[in-house]
Amino acid sequence: MAQNDDEKPLYKYSKHKIGAAINIKTLRNDSVYATFVARQFNALTAENCMKMKQIHPNRDTFYWDDTDYLVKYCIKNNLRLHGHALYWHESVPDWVKNIKDSATLEQQLKKHIQTVVTRYKGKVASWDVVNEFIAPVSDSVRQTSIITLLGADFVQRAFIYARAADPDVKLFYNDFLLEAFDGKNAALIRWLDDAKTKNIPIDGVGFQMHIGLDWPDSAGITRRLQEVVKRGYLIHFSELDIENNNETRSVYTDSFAIALSSRYRTIAKIYMTVPEKQRYGITFWNVYDKETWLKRYFKRKYEWPLLFDENYKRKKAFYGFVSGLK
Repeated sequence: MAQNDDEKPLYKYSKHKIGAAINIKTLRNDSVYATFVARQFNALTAENCMKMKQIHPNRDTFYWDDTDYLVKYCIKNNLRLHGHALYWHESVPDWVKNIKDSATLEQQLKKHIQTVVTRYKGKVASWDVVNEFIAPVSDSVRQTSIITLLGADFVQRAFIYARAADPDVKLFYNDFLLEAFDGKNAALIRWLDDAKTKNIPIDGVGFQMHIGLDWPDSAGITRRLQEVVKRGYLIHFSELDIENNNETRSVYTDSFAIALSSRYRTIAKIYMTVPEKQRYGITFWNVYDKETWLKRYFKRKYEWPLLFDENYKRKKAFYGFVSGLK
């Protein structure tokens, strides 16, 4: 396959949706970026602008401008929009953290969820209702001040609140390392099974898939994924990227490019083991290497985790990924 950017867009190589997390400021201010996104993908996730801290900064103030812009962009370009995220412990504004009465806290979180979901009813296809509730590498609940006050069952109630606001939207639980650690995966399974006995309206699971070139091992990813698949949930590879994670590697060598391509091919093949009716899609976390969160969050100088380089050019990884889809 010749590496020619006049070839068909990325999403056209797939029967399921192929998306990206977008930077709303770049989308609004960079026409090249906006055109590229609409050409290459058919689904989007808001990287940050739909999180509580951004969209509900004060108790009586909602900031809708960025998300409204994103919704209109998606409608114009026929892109499916995935909402991210209604509750995430790292994006709770200070005014919420300062509430010490459990009844008031619950009422305010319910109001937030239902106000946001109602506003975008029929325009947002799905929501990450809860993000990263399970502790990073263990089989326990992540202890936060909100969970301490409301109890772990609040997470299940959040899905009930979202469903009441939009009976048709798809509701997801989203987390990282579900594919990497048996303990965390087992905790997810216990939680899903318990939720099912209570008729909690959970439609799917987002495996973030922030992975490395050689970890987790492919067999382990497949085994843990299948534990969720066999329970019938929609499966979203929701934040896929493959990190360099080696600050001694300062040059994008041919050998690294080949290894990255091979890894992406394997991940695509693993996703294709999911029954077609359960494939909600694959979303890359950011559009191209220039905007990867890995540089910003970990303050790394070198990272090349995506399919497109800093000039929007297709990398070997692009071709590895699409070959895996076949």
